[in-house]
Amino acid sequence: KVWDITAGGRMLTSLSPHHKTVTCLCLADGGEAFVSGSLDRQAKRISTSDFSVTGSMSFPSSLLSVAVHPNNNYVVGGMADGLVQIVERSKEKVVDGVTVDSSRERKKRNDSRYLRFTHFTPAPGDIIIDGQRRGHEAKHDTYLRKFEYTKALDSAINPYVQRKSPEVAHTVLYELMRRGGLEIALAGRDEKSLVLLLNYVVKNFTDSRFQGVLIHVANMLVDMYLAKNDNSEGVKKLFNTLERKLERKILYDEEITKLQGCLDLLLATADIGIQSSRIEKELLKAKT
Repeated sequence: KVWDITAGGRMLTSLSPHHKTVTCLCLADGGEAFVSGSLDRQAKRISTSDFSVTGSMSFPSSLLSVAVHPNNNYVVGGMADGLVQIVERSKEKVVDGVTVDSSRERKKRNDSRYLRFTHFTPAPGDIIIDGQRRGHEAKHDTYLRKFEYTKALDSAINPYVQRKSPEVAHTVLYELMRRGGLEIALAGRDEKSLVLLLNYVVKNFTDSRFQGVLIHVANMLVDMYLAKNDNSEGVKKLFNTLERKLERKILYDEEITKLQGCLDLLLATADIGIQSSRIEKELLKAKT
């Protein structure tokens, strides 16, 4: 805030050129402007006539003090990391009222000098790639960025996306688990969206890449929707299919556990046999 002391302390204006605390002020241009420094690493030049920001300068660290050379050629900033940076102000040349050698003019000249050597005539069969094309943000990424978890999951379990890239839904489900928003995304679903979700879980349940996440999702779906009395025949059929797949997985896990136990027993017996034969050889050597 700026007050006029000579007018009895009347406030002239209220400024907010920085988005963090202002730490220092100093006069510049013979009193026609003042420079403010802030913890946002910015130094702003503010005109005293209309209090508009007429210049800005960035520093590597938060500013604690700032000063301007009497000739307005240099700006000195003292930073929070204990370093002092001296910056020379660039002056634009004006010829006949036209700014010459400004940053815009220099960039324009550099661009034209570069493009002089990049023009070429494509040969027959060459594929021209548009360099101006920007990356497209997927729908589920947009919804996740806006914290719209239900819409993000709906876009990921779309039938086309499920068929072409089943890993997309797995990624979204994992991200929802990480954010603690999985229950929000699964709750309150109508029959159509529930069928799409169950189809994805049933289809990819035995895929080892997705199994860890889908088991957790299946448990939540069973707790939320299995006990409902108004479930359609399609939903009940999908839950029955999921149950059968889960039972088969449990049987497979039991068989694999038994097989692993047998292998461990065989390896342990082999190790004992090797060790005993070595002991017998040492005893025979000692007797001879």
